[in-house]
Formats: sequence, structure tokens, C-alpha cells
Amino acid sequence: MKKVKLIYMLLIVGVLLLSSCGIKEDVASEENVASEEAILNTPYATEDNNLVTVEPEKELDDSNNKDEIEVSTAPDEEVKESADPYVGVYNDPSIDEPCLKIEKDKDGVYLIKIGLHRVTTLDQCKGVVKDNKLEFSTNEIFDDELKGKITLDGDNAEVVFFGDEWLDFAGFNFRKFEKISDVPYDLW
Repeated sequence: MKKVKLIYMLLIVGVLLLSSCGIKEDVASEENVASEEAILNTPYATEDNNLVTVEPEKELDDSNNKDEIEVSTAPDEEVKESADPYVGVYNDPSIDEPCLKIEKDKDGVYLIKIGLHRVTTLDQCKGVVKDNKLEFSTNEIFDDELKGKITLDGDNAEVVFFGDEWLDFAGFNFRKFEKISDVPYDLW
């Protein structure tokens, strides 16, 4: 019987504490609004000893001014970058993590990072587009130059590695990646 009373007492105390927290927040937010209005409506002196009152911002009504709204048609830097279909970050669907990053250098050369789960990471691949394929190469892991190509199928990138070195890595000479971002960001 004492245990039941103790449980009821704890429940009542918990409900009272939770309800009092909500009331205190409402009072605090009302006080903030009142103090903000007091600050905005209080005149202050400028360097010329003129009194100035700051008025709160008014919401804009666009219903009557639809013809006056200007829309910029000049592309900004981020839009230019994402216009290239290869540029972006791609997920490896087998592990649901970003493992392919493609960005374009100022010289028009593609900088590519490829992560092959539990095999290797290629951080210094460089490539160019030829015949609708992004052909790349690197000297990171083998004595000879490692070459490959990336083709796009919608938002999917298919990566194929060439060379006899990949015969030891059965199943890793072809990988599919799904695009998750048009803007490249750091993966590792």
C-alpha cells in the first residue's frame, strides 16, 4: 500500500513540475515581447541631438506589388557548379554512405575521390570527359597507372576500373553510386 501511495505522489509531483515549467516559459516570452516593444518605441538622441524612434518592421503585402518584384536571372556560383551533371556527391547504396565525390577544377579537370568499402580509398583521381564518359586515372595504389571511367545513368554513376590489377578484387571493378548532392563537399 505504501508503494502505491509513493508512486501516486511521484506522479503528482512530476505533473506539477512539468506544468509549472510551461507557465514560466509563457511569462518569459511575454516579458521579452514587452521589453522589445519598449526598446523599439523609446526615442534616442543621434549625433545631431535629434530624437529618433525605431519602429518595428511591418510585414510586406505582396498582393498589390506583384509587378514590382525583381527576379535576378544571373546565375550565381553554386548554380554554375551544379550545372555539370558529373559534379556532386554520390552514395554507395550497399552501405548507404557517400563514397564518390566529383568536382571540377578551374582548368576543367575533374577531381575525383572514390571510396571502395573495405578495399581502398582513391583520393587523387583526375579525369576528363570524352565521348560522354568521365575517364580518370591515378597512381595511388599500383605501380602502373590505374584507369577507369564513369558513366551517368540519370542520377546514378557507374564506375568501371580497367587493368589486370583488379582481377584480385573480384566484384570491385564495377560499382554503382547514387547521386545525393549537386554540390561537392568533403567526404573524409
